Amino acid sequence: MDSKLFIECVGRLHCPQAVYLTFMSGGGGIAGLKRLVALTRSNPLVKFDTYPSHESKFLSVVESGQWRSTCRTFTVYGLMYGEPELLSLIARDIECIAVEDHFAKAIFTYIDYPARKLAAVTTIIGSVINQGLIDKVKSCGARIDAQLSEIEGVPAMVFTLFNKENNTELVKFSIDGWSGRISVGNAWGDTHCNGPQQIRELIYSALTDRL
Repeated sequence: MDSKLFIECVGRLHCPQAVYLTFMSGGGGIAGLKRLVALTRSNPLVKFDTYPSHESKFLSVVESGQWRSTCRTFTVYGLMYGEPELLSLIARDIECIAVEDHFAKAIFTYIDYPARKLAAVTTIIGSVINQGLIDKVKSCGARIDAQLSEIEGVPAMVFTLFNKENNTELVKFSIDGWSGRISVGNAWGDTHCNGPQQIRELIYSALTDRL
């Protein structure tokens, strides 16, 4: 996997968020797994899932040097605390990286499929900006804009409130397409977006606070 994208994705994770790493088949993947094991042992903030079979699974692969029938996907916590140099080495042996499902995941999943990505964007916007929200925004003398954007190379959905009179930006909410984290302004929180109502509630709160 491209090391720059891998490190960018890892950096978007919030503290308690799990990441699912699938290693490449063959010796390269095993070398990457060995590096990850070394990282967990040198940095207590980076941990494998504590499920009992997880440790025996990766230890058997590391000791035998063979995948055999072992699943090549491992659940890891705290990977954002790893050193960038070591993460770059691990990235070379990663087939794919994933997180749990979230509301905006499709815009990252279909990053290389323009038609599907556009359909996902349309669905997300339509589910957030319903008639009730439109009426509320108008009644507060504001307008709302929604668009697909990129934040440091990773797609994100951005909802922005503007003052209708002078068209100044009031506040924007971004949903990271990779991790699902929500930012208010430029501050990323430690929760991921679970649905359109969560975004609407943030917008309603902003209208109350700022207008």
